[in-house]
Amino acid sequence: MTLRLTSQAQEDLDYWVSCDPKLADRIKALLERLEQGLDLPAMQRINLKFGEISLTSVKIAPEHRLVFEPSGEQILVHQCRFHY
Repeated sequence: MTLRLTSQAQEDLDYWVSCDPKLADRIKALLERLEQGLDLPAMQRINLKFGEISLTSVKIAPEHRLVFEPSGEQILVHQCRFHY
């Protein structure tokens, strides 16, 4: 799978790298799992539907979510910080 981050997602990840390296490592591990096509923890995953767009949200901290859009062989990560 090909993994792409939006500019917002990249800013979010950069923020975590500088402010909370442990959480940044957790996010990077989740991104690696996505890239390898592995499943993410079901209890933390929520499928979201916005019109024609189908997004998935994964809880990374109590108030923060990793939001991504799986599309064929590509995964577009929209955010790594805050709630959807």
